[in-house]
Amino acid sequence: RKERKRMTCETALPSYLEHIQVLKAPPSSSSTATTSHISPFLKKESVSPAWSCTFSLNGKYLAVCFGEPNTRVVIYKTDDEKKNWSVWSVLEGGHNRTIRSIDFAPSALLLATGSFDGTVCIWEYFANENDDNEKDEKDGGGGEWEVTAQLEGHESEVKNVAWNRTGSLLASCGRDRTVWVWECLMPSVIGGSTKGDGGGGDVEFECVAVLQGHEGDVKDLAFTRSHGYWGEGA
Repeated sequence: RKERKRMTCETALPSYLEHIQVLKAPPSSSSTATTSHISPFLKKESVSPAWSCTFSLNGKYLAVCFGEPNTRVVIYKTDDEKKNWSVWSVLEGGHNRTIRSIDFAPSALLLATGSFDGTVCIWEYFANENDDNEKDEKDGGGGEWEVTAQLEGHESEVKNVAWNRTGSLLASCGRDRTVWVWECLMPSVIGGSTKGDGGGGDVEFECVAVLQGHEGDVKDLAFTRSHGYWGEGA
């Protein structure tokens, strides 16, 4: 019988009036995160539920997406020495309904979000002209995040999005019972680079497959490490 690994809460991250708990596994395991219930004593009119979260590949950033009424993405940054987390950037716009899912590309300069509005947005980080990206990170974010692509095709809510390990493919699934696979044509993403100017090339996506066959909602999906196959959860 395989022994279960014990998880301990390392810190609670407040974002305005919401709380996200970050959990850390034993040293032999990687960090994980989970969205928690909203505290009952908070003002109801100011609370937006957190739907999903994702770590960047380098472990320095945690992005959390929120639903209505304050639909947005909050990106936290950690101090490697003190293990403290702080709000690094807030992304607004792009979607007009709840953001249901989020995933960092291998590069921490690119994010994909899926929404109840049936679209997938690609967010790209652009550093200031006078500062390189590494300096922006130390200063708390001197650049800007922009929506550089919006992928359409799903007939209903997008439930989840996932990149393969090289960033060359992005998959999305939804309430319309389909899985869409998009090819990403952007040099700065391929290979998982986390350094650069944040605008190394034009973002282009092409749908290479639409998978059908499920009889209900497709709520989750993931690529294998070989990125030649993926799994779906209905």
